[in-house]
Amino acid sequence: MSKKPIDPYDQSEFTRPVVLHRRDPRAPAPGKPVQEGEVGPEEVLDSKEREKQEILRAEKERQRAEDLAQIAPSGNNAAAMAKKKHKSFRNEKTTQVHRLDKTEADKRESDLRYEEALPWFLEDADNQNTWVGSYEAALSGVNAMLVTDGPVFRMVPIEKWYRFTQKPTFKTFTIEEAEAQLSKKHKESRWVMKTEEQKENEKNAAEYKRLRGVSSYVKQESETF
Repeated sequence: MSKKPIDPYDQSEFTRPVVLHRRDPRAPAPGKPVQEGEVGPEEVLDSKEREKQEILRAEKERQRAEDLAQIAPSGNNAAAMAKKKHKSFRNEKTTQVHRLDKTEADKRESDLRYEEALPWFLEDADNQNTWVGSYEAALSGVNAMLVTDGPVFRMVPIEKWYRFTQKPTFKTFTIEEAEAQLSKKHKESRWVMKTEEQKENEKNAAEYKRLRGVSSYVKQESETF
């Protein structure tokens, strides 16, 4: 969203190449060195891969639990399985609980959260224009666009809707620069009213001295005359 028209095709505003991609907000922009507090591209890929592995592991555990539920325990096998399960439960510090009645809607919601874990970024080459896109569920799946195809129009449904907002381009202070700026600020006295009264008295005294010097000067001139 912007108050003025934005045209990514305008090369005078958006320096080529312009990229539209997903990335971690903590990671630096393309071509920008990694600074303190930011995450490098390798760490972003590692976290994304780690999240994917966690989802796959959870799906395997769910499938394994469903398979075990289909097996009817009998005789000594049931007792051995119960004993083994109780022992493993005591040895584990934490226990993961997975829903076995996961519906299709729950699966779609889980996939959507995984897909939208990283936001969209529209960025130009010199990092002067950086736009961040956020997914809006209320407008997704209920809109359509018309595309010209020769002499006819084709209506294409919009599966996902994103709102892009411009990221501020002002320079942020480092910790040292911020401390230097804070040290330069004027600190008011604890007794603000008393300080103001003292300033007013000093001002009045200075004005009185000035007027007294003017009257003495006029008197001397009169005697001389």
